[in-house]
Amino acid sequence: MKQTVGDFVVSRLHAWGVRMFGYPGGRINGVFGALNRAGGKIEFIQVRHEEMAAFMASAYAKFSGELGVCIATSGPGAAHLVTGMYDARADHRPLLAIVVQQARGALGGHYQQEVDLAALFKDVAGDFVHQASTPAQVRHLIDSAVRIALSNQTVTALILPNDLQELPYEEPERVHGTVRSNNEDLYQVTWERRVMEGDPKFKASQSIRNLPNHRFAELIGLKGVFIDRAEDLGPAWDDALASDRPVLLEVKTDPEVPTMPPHLTFEQVKILTAKLMKGDPNQEGVIRGTVRQVLSSVLPGKHE
Repeated sequence: MKQTVGDFVVSRLHAWGVRMFGYPGGRINGVFGALNRAGGKIEFIQVRHEEMAAFMASAYAKFSGELGVCIATSGPGAAHLVTGMYDARADHRPLLAIVVQQARGALGGHYQQEVDLAALFKDVAGDFVHQASTPAQVRHLIDSAVRIALSNQTVTALILPNDLQELPYEEPERVHGTVRSNNEDLYQVTWERRVMEGDPKFKASQSIRNLPNHRFAELIGLKGVFIDRAEDLGPAWDDALASDRPVLLEVKTDPEVPTMPPHLTFEQVKILTAKLMKGDPNQEGVIRGTVRQVLSSVLPGKHE
């Protein structure tokens, strides 16, 4: 039997070592069925009312110092958790509330027990309240909700649509490397102003301070790589894709090489020409960069 989203929710919470307090309901059967299949991996405490689930999770967090987790069905079941959630927030205790929403295709149709749960929890779980919409999204939502509750000693909420729970679970795509271009310029905005509006670069709003993003990435446990030579870019990508952790590639780029040529329309060329006639603080570099990019498109290998 393929792992469902409900199965994954239970296994992921088990990996976090939580204890769960809750009350069943028809639209949360996907998770409760997974709890049954898990064979007691998670200690589940059945309560007599959803409000008790939230207060018991809050008390557990207060006396144990660990994360309290409460779970309830949609509509009034979810609404009954709110008072206990506020109790945990008032004492700065970590609590995660897991609630159910109507099927995704029914939302907005005033279906039975449909409540805007994100709005309901916006105040009490203001640090993190999100609704899952795809199976691949569930893992990082659970992890984020748990981490934020523990690190901020606060209340978080996760909303699971009814129909999502029974779908086959999918791992999120592994986007391993993130590229951050650094040229101390609001690059795209600068060129949009030049080409679309005919305005020169406005230094006060478009020149930005040089921030070593690769160093910041290292401070939070990622791998940071700085590239300022074209010949280093290929090896850096190879290194990033083979890394054992997420990587941030910070690439030093030339802000005067346009983002749009050689695909400029005639009208855009007229606007850009008019802009250059007005003057631009980087006029010489703009002309040189534009010419170089256009020539490189018609003369392969000729970049100087």
